[in-house]
Amino acid sequence: MSYPTEREPWSCDHRTHEEWVALGRPNLGIGIMYIGVGTFFLVGLDFYDYLFYFPAMFALLRSKLQRYPAFKIMTLLGFTDILALFDVSFACGWGAITGQIYCMSPIINRFFGTWVYFFWTVSSSTAVLLALTRFVELLDKKCGKTFFGGNKPFYWFGLIIVYAILLAIFGGKCVFSSYMYAVAYDPFYGMPERNGTVDLVNVS
Repeated sequence: MSYPTEREPWSCDHRTHEEWVALGRPNLGIGIMYIGVGTFFLVGLDFYDYLFYFPAMFALLRSKLQRYPAFKIMTLLGFTDILALFDVSFACGWGAITGQIYCMSPIINRFFGTWVYFFWTVSSSTAVLLALTRFVELLDKKCGKTFFGGNKPFYWFGLIIVYAILLAIFGGKCVFSSYMYAVAYDPFYGMPERNGTVDLVNVS
């Protein structure tokens, strides 16, 4: 994956809006697949009988196992996955159907890009925290209780969220690109220009 030479601003001035729209690559099939998979996991086949995520999360929240730090961490992971799924399924599905590239809808694409970056960071960091918790508790239960016992996981959650916010703001931007039907760090991925430069690989 290539990165733009200058991240701010991502200028769209060298083409008209109509020209950017013409460069988009709509794909109804991929868009439906994105939305379908997200709907399946969030809602299920039958709204009343086969809900997947939400009953599992409610059961986890009401479980007596919440006194264990690992289950608190898994609860955060579950909610993070639910919120991220709205972006990576419905937003990406919309992007594929409409053939989105950054300069077609800069504000909307920035918003969804920041959303996915934030929740990806939270999810990844929380998964690392879960692995660390299990490792420390297996190694030394007393040490595990010292660092992760009681409400201490919530302090770790706070650090993770602050880290995710800072990374989403200062760590770089990503947007959906219909040239790869996924999120890219380069707003001009697959196009000759990349933030005022020419990508010779794609031009040739």
